[in-house]
Amino acid sequence: MPGNKYYKILGLNPGASEKEIRKKYRKMVMIYHPDKNKSSDAEDRFIEITEAYEILTGKVQPPKDDNLSTSKGSKTSQKNHEERVRNAKKRYREQIFKEFMENENYFNELTKGPKWITIKLIAFTGTILASMLFADYILPKHYEPIEVTHYHVNAGVLGADKRELSLIQLDTGEKLWVSGLTYHLYGRYPNGYKEASWFFHNPISIISKGKTSHRKYYTHFNFYSFGWLTAILFLAPIILFVYRKKTVRFAVLYHFCYYGVGVLMLIFLTTGDRWAHILSLGFL
Repeated sequence: MPGNKYYKILGLNPGASEKEIRKKYRKMVMIYHPDKNKSSDAEDRFIEITEAYEILTGKVQPPKDDNLSTSKGSKTSQKNHEERVRNAKKRYREQIFKEFMENENYFNELTKGPKWITIKLIAFTGTILASMLFADYILPKHYEPIEVTHYHVNAGVLGADKRELSLIQLDTGEKLWVSGLTYHLYGRYPNGYKEASWFFHNPISIISKGKTSHRKYYTHFNFYSFGWLTAILFLAPIILFVYRKKTVRFAVLYHFCYYGVGVLMLIFLTTGDRWAHILSLGFL
């Protein structure tokens, strides 16, 4: 195992990972590269950093005398020193070029082939779904007749004010969380209407139909409650498609859209017959 002195040169703890070594090397050579730093000891530090990096990453073996001295006293030492500087610069350029090609190949892998076609499909679908979700807030609502068959009063709480939530089940088998549940709905008048959004028929509230008045109980924990957030998530792939830059941010957003948004979109479409509501433009 390389001596601890090489870790110390890079300012790392012994046993640091290759990723940590490479990251610290890139940071330090940018500071001490002779073409950028004209101080008297920049060349010596540049040589030390480069040779320590190569030893720690296994590119070269440690010298037998275990010494990275850069003394420039004699003419021979001066010549040797200059040769080591040239070699260090060359190896640095090779490392930069290697990382550049790795980034290029990785970017091309992301933006070509089946995965990129899938991203395009997700972006196109997500844009349509997001538009429909936003439209659901302003379009007319559906009012579907229902009956409350089962209930669990005060089964949970919501928010900092600890608003009481209850779980009800409709005659269709659908289970909904509602706030402010009273005996008026589950005891006296279990028949009423479910108010739902136009396109996706997402539940908005349950309306208890009394003899002289109606009472509304809002639903929670569904796609309508978080419709705006869901719409923003569905727009992320189109933002990725437009952004398309060779950055870490692009790579992170790419995987988030491919695995996160893609899976969420699949769940959204396959639950609640939403795919059928889309095909009928909300009429069915």
